[in-house]
Amino acid sequence: MWLFGGGKKPDEPQLTPHQAQRQKQIDSIRQQHSKLIEVVRDESYKIPFNVGAQTFFLDIKLSSIFPRDPPSLKLTPRGTHAWVDSSGNINSPKLTTFNMHSDLGKILTEIIEEFQRNPPLMPRDFTSPAESTPGASSSVYPSFNLPAGSVPPIPIRSDSPGTTFAPGNRIKSIAQPLWSSVSDNFPEVNTMSNDELQALLDNSEDQALVDKITSAPVIASLRDEVKRLTELNHSIATENLARKPFLEQKKAAVLDKYSTAGEKRKEFDDLQRELEGLMRRHDPAVIQQKVRQAGAEAEAESEAIADDFVAGKMDVDSFLSKFLEKRKTVNLRKATDDVFGRQLSRTSASYF
Repeated sequence: MWLFGGGKKPDEPQLTPHQAQRQKQIDSIRQQHSKLIEVVRDESYKIPFNVGAQTFFLDIKLSSIFPRDPPSLKLTPRGTHAWVDSSGNINSPKLTTFNMHSDLGKILTEIIEEFQRNPPLMPRDFTSPAESTPGASSSVYPSFNLPAGSVPPIPIRSDSPGTTFAPGNRIKSIAQPLWSSVSDNFPEVNTMSNDELQALLDNSEDQALVDKITSAPVIASLRDEVKRLTELNHSIATENLARKPFLEQKKAAVLDKYSTAGEKRKEFDDLQRELEGLMRRHDPAVIQQKVRQAGAEAEAESEAIADDFVAGKMDVDSFLSKFLEKRKTVNLRKATDDVFGRQLSRTSASYF
């Protein structure tokens, strides 16, 4: 029974801690995603979002033990992205480290923002030249509609001076930076004729081509970088080995501290049990019972003194001395009993 008004109604269900955490996560999604679509209450949801002209959906599945287990997220329609596997399941860094105290609404926002910054590639983003360039033969190089900078350089071979083989504008855009890169890293090819270049390609296993490549400044720079990194790795390994005795010493110190902590824990447990025994022994209710028992014993002794006096076993002076002293003890213990009783009553009332 509630002492004050405003309490919960008797028929209102009480949420368990797990249900409260689950509801908190669902509320976080609702607050941060106004377009949330509920498929199955408390179990399945969808969030639509746009990337350019394409509409995607985040499919959210919550297991029965969520949020102890992370949610299952899926991208539909499925696209190619670093965070999406072949089945369309999403595995973002914060999703793999999800725990019951994470903010799922914020994690979903970050996933959507990542897809908008780096759009997932759809199957239609890969087209053949026949689809993108009318009249082109399907046997020539395919054209890939990939984001700029994601396509590696492709060698473009020329059969005659001034002739460039380009099945489409995309191949031209790839060939131009490729030739610029070759010219910068191998400047000697700028002065070679097509016949000389063709001879190098036809005899790619000859020592002449190998010598030209290995003597290029970019290759020499790579050799120097490999040498520098090798020396750096060796230096780090040597430093790690030099620190091994120090780490072993710290490990021994930690083990010693752990052993000491175990002893202190045992000592603490013993003192805890002793304290609990003292608390039970000196509990106010126990003390009151002992005071009441001692008062009853003093009462019985005073009556025995009175009986002895009536029977003539002691004189008046002895009777007065002993009887008054014993009655004083009886009254003192009764007063103490009353004080303990009032204190216990106030203590009990403070809990309600």
